[in-house]
Amino acid sequence: MRPTHLSSASIHTMRSAPSRILVSTLLCATSAHSFGCSYLGAPRETHLQQRQRQFSRVAFMSAKMEDSTKRYRPCAGAIVFNKQKQLLLGERKDKAGAWQLPQGGIEEGESPTEAAARELFEETGLREPTVKTIKSLCETHKYDVPGKSWLHKAGFCGQEMHWTLFLYPSDGLPPVNLNGIGEPAEFTRVKWSTWEELVQRSVDFKKQTYEDLSKIAAPEIEEVCKSL
Repeated sequence: MRPTHLSSASIHTMRSAPSRILVSTLLCATSAHSFGCSYLGAPRETHLQQRQRQFSRVAFMSAKMEDSTKRYRPCAGAIVFNKQKQLLLGERKDKAGAWQLPQGGIEEGESPTEAAARELFEETGLREPTVKTIKSLCETHKYDVPGKSWLHKAGFCGQEMHWTLFLYPSDGLPPVNLNGIGEPAEFTRVKWSTWEELVQRSVDFKKQTYEDLSKIAAPEIEEVCKSL
């Protein structure tokens, strides 16, 4: 069986340098397979099957490379909870009816915990000792932002979230300041709520992030509340 060849027109359509490298690599692999290096006992592929398999590999590996080149802005999020294991949610000022956790970009030289504490203060006016910093979570979560926002203009496709837990040890709602401290106001109001409502009432592109986060953070909150 002769080696598989791609037409010059097919190769021309693969415009990126990484894709051309992949094509060359896969051509060599396919040629070796054509000369008899198939799995023991497996039927030899037809010429058409080899071409289909080769193009499938190129498409898959090109997609993986494209995904690996995505840039995500480092971002810190604050999970404030009370003794009843409820979460402090804020209603977005720019989107009535959409609720979320306080969050914002990590500045140069900041740790995720420091950034989360700063963003929490800027957006709600809450800080030590009104709230108590518990711990930062090891897991991070990425989400893509749809459309053309300021993030895209800055070269990012979305944000990578780093989370820190904060406990509000008192009863009732905390004494928040929603006017925006050193930055524009983010929220119109806050309330105590649940993971389920957070997922349900957040903007669509954050729903999966919050759902994944709940599986990590809820057990941590449970452990903290057991010791109170």
